[in-house]
Amino acid sequence: MSGRLHCKRRARCETKHKSGAHCGHKHNRRCKCKKIIKLRGPRGPRGNQGITGLQGPAGATGTVGAAGAVGAQGPVGPAGPTGTAGADGTTILGYGSLFSNSTESSTSTQTAVPFDAFGPLSGITVGPDGDTLIVDTAGVYQFFATATVGTPGELGPDRVTFEGTVNGANFLDPDTTIFIVAQNTTGSVTALVALDAGDEIGLVTTSPLDPPGIAYSFRNLVLTRLA
Repeated sequence: MSGRLHCKRRARCETKHKSGAHCGHKHNRRCKCKKIIKLRGPRGPRGNQGITGLQGPAGATGTVGAAGAVGAQGPVGPAGPTGTAGADGTTILGYGSLFSNSTESSTSTQTAVPFDAFGPLSGITVGPDGDTLIVDTAGVYQFFATATVGTPGELGPDRVTFEGTVNGANFLDPDTTIFIVAQNTTGSVTALVALDAGDEIGLVTTSPLDPPGIAYSFRNLVLTRLA
């Protein structure tokens, strides 16, 4: 519509119009319509979407979530490189040993050390009296001997000497197969000796005292062939 005001009856309009406005009524008649009808036009089309606004500030960091479950075990990795070879070990070609726990006496007279038991044997045999070891093959042997002197509570300045022998008389080596043990202590000696097949190895003892001398107890004699 053109914005005009209408009524159903022609009469003089009581509506105050702007100058020059015309509602369709004749001005020499009185309009008896009380109600003025305004008509609304049809809705226009939807406008275009506006542009996207600026991004807002970042929110506060949230709390850390609970740890997840442990994953499945992974596959076994490839084998590593082979390590360097170790040093060559010592090859034992023969062995034998004698030992005893009985109490004996060492005096100023040199006497053979007695034994009453022997250990495993290989390439070595026990002598007829049970107090020596006989080697079957010539070679280099490790000689080891140990002895305990005195009884618990017995102390004194005297000492007992032990020496290795070969074939009942000759000392193996006065510098390496001899050891001196103070009272109430244990001593030992280790040495390398060259032996011939059939050599018989034993142990002798002496002390500075006449009988009854100085007591000694645990002792051990071991031969090991190395070459």
